[in-house]
Amino acid sequence: EKHYGPDSYEVALIVEHLGITYGQLGDSKKQRDLLERASLILEKHIGPAHNKMATILTNLGNAYGDLGDVDKERELLERALVIKEAHYGSDNYQVAVTLTNLATAYGNLGEANNQKELLEKALPIMEAHYGPDNYQVAMTLTNLGSAYGDLGDMNKQRVVLEKALPIMEAHYGPDNYHMAKTLANLGHAYGELGDINKKRELLERAIAIKEAHYG
Repeated sequence: EKHYGPDSYEVALIVEHLGITYGQLGDSKKQRDLLERASLILEKHIGPAHNKMATILTNLGNAYGDLGDVDKERELLERALVIKEAHYGSDNYQVAVTLTNLATAYGNLGEANNQKELLEKALPIMEAHYGPDNYQVAMTLTNLGSAYGDLGDMNKQRVVLEKALPIMEAHYGPDNYHMAKTLANLGHAYGELGDINKKRELLERAIAIKEAHYG
């Protein structure tokens, strides 16, 4: 700071990296404070629409989310999304990452319809980038299934979770504890659609996995 000045671009980069490090150490408050400072300095040097601003806004949004301020997280991620779409185009993987993060924020705010729309937009981008059988695609599908369930569209929830389940089994193995939640949600969807036998089958699998994992 003595060499460059406290509001220099070089100092802002150091403050940004320090903030990220605090976040990795689990200190989200320190991360937020440092990234707030870095973002204000960087914006003066590179402007609010520069692609680098999208990265720092995303990290800052995640810090706010970890601290429970989901409204602020949503606001920052929406700013980052606009920048990324302008820089990369609307079908780029970097845009899809922000879409999924923003969808999570909307889900935490109880806005399932916005969550659904963002995930529906992200899904084909993820499939094109990773391939249709990738774990990241399965995570997008399971989140989309949760949004459909919250909106009462149990048939669509069933369809996307049926698509996610074999991908997760291939990635984790059939008895991994990560499988239990998807099995339970899929069972719930079948139950709401009137297939009680299928619901029982899936819930029994979920219980067996949870008992093996938790005792």
